[in-house]
Amino acid sequence: MSEARGEGVVVERAALPWVVVGRIGWFVGVVVLGAVTSILASLWEFKSPSAGQLAAITVILVLARLVWQILEWRCATLVIGVDEVRVTRGVIGTQSVSVRLADVAQVEVFRSATERLIGAGTVVVSSAAGANAGAGLRGVGEPERVRELILGRVKAAKNLTGGAASTSGSRMPVIGIVGGIGAGKSHVARAFERLGCVVLDSDVAAKAQLDEPVVKDVLVSWWGSEIVGADGRVDRKRIAAIVFADATQRERLEGLVHPRLKAGRASEIARARQEGKRGVIVDAPLLLEAGVAAECDLVVFVDVPREQRLRRVVSGRGWSEEEFAKREAAQWSLERKREASHAVIENGDGVSAERLERDVARVLGLARERAVRQVTG
Repeated sequence: MSEARGEGVVVERAALPWVVVGRIGWFVGVVVLGAVTSILASLWEFKSPSAGQLAAITVILVLARLVWQILEWRCATLVIGVDEVRVTRGVIGTQSVSVRLADVAQVEVFRSATERLIGAGTVVVSSAAGANAGAGLRGVGEPERVRELILGRVKAAKNLTGGAASTSGSRMPVIGIVGGIGAGKSHVARAFERLGCVVLDSDVAAKAQLDEPVVKDVLVSWWGSEIVGADGRVDRKRIAAIVFADATQRERLEGLVHPRLKAGRASEIARARQEGKRGVIVDAPLLLEAGVAAECDLVVFVDVPREQRLRRVVSGRGWSEEEFAKREAAQWSLERKREASHAVIENGDGVSAERLERDVARVLGLARERAVRQVTG
């Protein structure tokens, strides 16, 4: 690391040969393809292009790719300034992403197998200003030292700005919604929304996370560029195939995404308090399983008979009964979810809109009482 006048600390990346090592799979693939093509051309006695020409084209492609990777490598920088962390990338045009030190929620270090070999790592700085805010750089030398430096400056910046956000409006409750598949949790969440609450859809936020540059860079370093589709977006089906086949990889992905989702929820909750909202509703698919309930003042269980839930998913999602049973078996049992909840809302087919509104208002009142008790002791 070095101090640049007026810039702050410029973080050094690992040795340049990492560019070659980190892309070795691509280089080997191109070389093998060229060699096979040349051999086939010789066997089949193709006169144009010749085997030598094909080999030359292969070499040119490899060299061009290598030169481009070197340029990208040299043009990417991470600067730890007095009041912000900034990552700049780009060969022809530059793109900068910055995070104010006072807004930093966490600083993480991830290491691919290649990075471990050379003592490098990917440093990711996540912002509490939003779930999608953050900056990161791959191939950073001495990543743990860089992390500690950033955390030190974050602490100093927050001391100067008075630390965390104001706790005014802290009596506003946070309510988590759980229930079986097809229980209509989103429908109940909208009823809370009509009473002046803010709804946080964690499923939508989690999907959006995968396309964030910081997250995508880490995923590519783990599982290769094959996980990125032709449109430049992360292929969710390929990610699903990886994580559902290997629990270790699923935990790895959750370790990357869940802290960012948590930081995003904290930011949205703080904003709702400042805006005077009546409550925040967390609609997360695995709220209890992922430990999100710890962030809530109250958890409500949405109760619907199994046959009605099955009918809903068969008609609405096209699932078979086997698929329904398989997915529900992967979650906590309904009995366990109910026991972990503080209140129950009926949402069966016979429940009128008026009754649902009354039950939602009742639960909101209970949640506000619990939030007050937690604040006042």
